[in-house]
Amino acid sequence: MRLLLVLLVAVGAQGAWPVSDAPFWPKYPTRRLQVLDGQWAFGFAENVVIENVDPSDESLTPNSTSVPSVFDNAMPGIEGRRGTAFYRTTINAFAEGSQGMIAFAACGFYCKVWLGGDLLGEHKNGGYSMFWFDIPKSTEARELFVLADNRFNTSTAPIYTGGDFWHFAGITRSVIVHEIPATPISLQRVEITPLTLYGDLHMRFVLTDFSSTPSNPCFKLDWGQGPVDSVCVSINGNSGAANVSMPCKSTSSCKPWSFDEPHLYEVNVTIGTDTIWARFGLRVVGTHRIQVNEPPVTEVTRLTLNGEVVKLKGYNHHTMYPDTGLAVTLSEHKADMGYLKELGANVVRGAHYPQDQRWLDLCDENGIGMWVEGLGPGVSAANIQDTDFMKHQQLQMEEMVHASFNNPSVLMWGFFNEGPSNDQKSCDDGYKVMADTIKAMDTSRLVTWADDKKNESKCLPYADLVSFNSYPAWYGSGGPETCAPFWDGMAKWVATNFDKPFMISETGAAGVYEWANNASSVKWGQAYQTAVIQADAEFAMNSSLVSSLTLWQFMDIKANDQDTVSCGQCDYLPGVTPPTCGYINVSCNRPGGENHKGTLDFWRRKKQVFTTVQKIYHGPTN
Repeated sequence: MRLLLVLLVAVGAQGAWPVSDAPFWPKYPTRRLQVLDGQWAFGFAENVVIENVDPSDESLTPNSTSVPSVFDNAMPGIEGRRGTAFYRTTINAFAEGSQGMIAFAACGFYCKVWLGGDLLGEHKNGGYSMFWFDIPKSTEARELFVLADNRFNTSTAPIYTGGDFWHFAGITRSVIVHEIPATPISLQRVEITPLTLYGDLHMRFVLTDFSSTPSNPCFKLDWGQGPVDSVCVSINGNSGAANVSMPCKSTSSCKPWSFDEPHLYEVNVTIGTDTIWARFGLRVVGTHRIQVNEPPVTEVTRLTLNGEVVKLKGYNHHTMYPDTGLAVTLSEHKADMGYLKELGANVVRGAHYPQDQRWLDLCDENGIGMWVEGLGPGVSAANIQDTDFMKHQQLQMEEMVHASFNNPSVLMWGFFNEGPSNDQKSCDDGYKVMADTIKAMDTSRLVTWADDKKNESKCLPYADLVSFNSYPAWYGSGGPETCAPFWDGMAKWVATNFDKPFMISETGAAGVYEWANNASSVKWGQAYQTAVIQADAEFAMNSSLVSSLTLWQFMDIKANDQDTVSCGQCDYLPGVTPPTCGYINVSCNRPGGENHKGTLDFWRRKKQVFTTVQKIYHGPTN
């Protein structure tokens, strides 16, 4: 397809239309959508040669499974299967002349798609970002066949570089077929950037040109109140621009999106017979220099939201549940959101991959800020010098930013968790390239990454925010008393060397859920975990040098392949639900096949540290 980029400056207000059946924003009220959630024919095989797969071979899908789902789920300490899954279903016939597209909200690791026996395309940009294919016209129902492969390799899964978590696979989020009524031109997406808190917006329309594009296409903007605005723009090359005034600006009724009052607005954008119903919020992310009394530091740069200095307090959060893996249900998302609100959090780092749009919609509605990052934990200097790796990393960034552009909760974009930031060539060839890729699409948000090289990092000039990962009382030789001095030293180093906000992106300690009543405060016990996290959180909330703390982590998670194999399961008590360990060997790196640094356990049972963090996060901050 050929995409035409149309730029528009506008101002707007809230409206309301009947909800379409799209499972997340935006909505498409003039299109016929077929959400393919439900039962599909299914099969699985090991050692498949992908190039030899014949989609017409019915023997590949002898069973059935639900979509979305993962095909490699297993209890912590038990390996999920690695290989190739096959999915088969039918899409409805289109009306005469209708155009079509299909959106995969997530499919991985590697995904290859056929329709009616013809190849639509393949996706190598990670199993977490949304991707689209055009669908040829047809007035007949057609068979959709999907191959999903979860084997680690550099050819079909080039950006899977490891990570301290289990990588689930399959068609893990919704698949949506868009039937677009016959029209010479339609909308691919609408991107809305707040310029001020008073209704001034920058709007960018991306058009899908199915035949021919008029030289001055006209758009209708319906804000749900007042007259529908009509704007015709002159196309010069690939772009056009116009200024309009909408009801929100003219009536001075605009209200910003904030943590305490997450106001949201809506607009229907129509060209021809095609409409996208978009939702957005008015918020401005920035930085500000303030005076402080933190000898020897007298000035520091802090993060701002809507012009006000803010303290971000929250968690790293994986998209993972025991029963659904990565294919988390909406009710499970809502349960996690409830715990975050109960804790007093106002920010989440989406570790370590692009997020489910339903989760981001909940963050929009609940006033929870988001750090959204691409898949890329454990990236090496060799990875960055691999042109195929960098190509697919940049494509992943594009898919991530395009999908989540209108979510006001997204405050910052990230990449390369704990990468080779102490290598100058990696900084220039990798970190700068990734930051530039993001900023070419979006200048309204800040760019960062979680850096474990800390004051040895050479890439920090390319970051808008300086974010450090460290666990001084867990991997270090000291106890909780070392946390505050360590982080104070890091914060003062950043303040002395950079005019940028400082964020503690990961810190904490592990606590096994079953070790709640130890006689002494020992590592792996909940008492020790609570003492460490209390020290970390109290320092971060009280220091004027720290803009943000995201504790590692919200809940315990299933460990990666290597730790799953080497650690195995704990000895579960028979007949106890949720599963509870009777004995667990903590001499292993990930006892029972889990990372136990959660404030809740894998089954969302609260640990002792929950109430400690809750008290601190609901208390005063500096």
